[in-house]
Amino acid sequence: MSIPVTITLNSIVGSPGPFNLYSNTDSYTTPFETGVLLTSLQNGYGTSLVPNGTTSIKIKSTNGSCNYEIIKSITGIPTPTPLPTITPTPTTTPTNTPNVTIDPTKYYYAMGDCTDMKYSGYTSTVTGFGPPIVVPVCMNFQEIADFYANNNWAVTTLTIDDNAPCGFGSGYTAPVIAQSTTSYANETVFSVGGNCWSIIEANPIYITGWTINLDTYSPYVGSNPCYDCTNANFTGFTYYQYTAAKCSDGSPVYTYSIIPYLPGGSEFNYENGDVLYLANHDINGNITEKFCATITGYVGAYTGPTWSDGIYSWPVGPLTCGGPYIDGCSNIECITGRTDCLDNNTIDGGGGTSGTSGTSGTSGTSGSSGVNYATNVASITFETTNTQSPGGECPNAQGAYYNSYIYSVTFTFKDSGGNPVVPNGVVEYRTGDGLNNSYGSFATLNYNGSSTYSSNYQYEDIGICGGGLTSYKDSVQFRVNNTTILLTYIAGD
Repeated sequence: MSIPVTITLNSIVGSPGPFNLYSNTDSYTTPFETGVLLTSLQNGYGTSLVPNGTTSIKIKSTNGSCNYEIIKSITGIPTPTPLPTITPTPTTTPTNTPNVTIDPTKYYYAMGDCTDMKYSGYTSTVTGFGPPIVVPVCMNFQEIADFYANNNWAVTTLTIDDNAPCGFGSGYTAPVIAQSTTSYANETVFSVGGNCWSIIEANPIYITGWTINLDTYSPYVGSNPCYDCTNANFTGFTYYQYTAAKCSDGSPVYTYSIIPYLPGGSEFNYENGDVLYLANHDINGNITEKFCATITGYVGAYTGPTWSDGIYSWPVGPLTCGGPYIDGCSNIECITGRTDCLDNNTIDGGGGTSGTSGTSGTSGTSGSSGVNYATNVASITFETTNTQSPGGECPNAQGAYYNSYIYSVTFTFKDSGGNPVVPNGVVEYRTGDGLNNSYGSFATLNYNGSSTYSSNYQYEDIGICGGGLTSYKDSVQFRVNNTTILLTYIAGD
């Protein structure tokens, strides 16, 4: 893995150069970059070709009339941490010695572990021979995780309603027995020793002992007590740090993920070359910049400063609000921006790479005058060429999942007769959120002299996660004058 470095020569006598760059990893034997100009080094030369493990760089002139060389140490290199070992957190069962004294005046309850609670939902499978096949399901967190790890998302999607518990399933064996002087109904939940327990059976037969005295605890109050109790102490994920390079100028940045880098071990972690849309957050959680960047490497667990939205903690710095399904730095989102980035527990309304606030679009009356619009385009049609359903885990509720869809769409420009045509002038577009009908500013579309234009658009049903998150549908509008929208496309519609 290479590391991004900026090299600067501050004071030079004479006119040496061009230069070759060498790493101490091979005792400055083979240059990792050649022909670098003096002006580039004086202005601060950025390179991402520095071999991993380099701590100093030799800068050597190849000009025979000026034998100049200097060795510079690299400062500010992040120290990679060993790849963390993922160890499932075991369920903690109360460890007090079972009490074998059974009091016939007391109530006894079989208690189910809330992490085993199942929730209702359905799968939807596309066959290509009619409407999707919808099958009701009842799954616990582990079964949902297994489904996400092994499912073919191009064919089948999963929707789970966390507000619709459907029990522990047939054949479930209660891990513990509780005693109480109070009568409680089934599904009453108690938080005991950091675990959440739900009554699944009152006065079960063949009791030989008990381990929890419910008289010292109060029932957990909530509309969905098992789920609410399980997530009550969850304040945020462990974040892992990745290195990246800005699409605009290649300058090095960091980004973060709740998934560590596990080669071949996780379909959700980032890989080198993935392009992400990032929003940089300051210590107050405010967005200061938005941009696209390409993943270049992995550092390890993040232990730096964080900001809080009042519920969860987030890393200070660039957070992902699009990708890794962006198809390269030239993607339309990298040019016009996104409007769904988390900004101190709100969704920002901005489009564009500078991170400034966008404005709600109307019918397109804000177009610039004097634009040489295409005059031969009368209509625009679209065709969805591919659909993916990657899904994702809620960023604010571990073990909860949402659906997402990525649509590959081709737009065709047509003349008044309905025939494909290459525009003879400017076609403008703007992107936004189709669910909220909010859009950024219009920009000139680069259709590369073709009668078609293709891009990817995403729909994320992340609003089901709660916590201030909002579902969104990517949308794009096209026009060839400053008064009329020719086409509004909304992802999935």
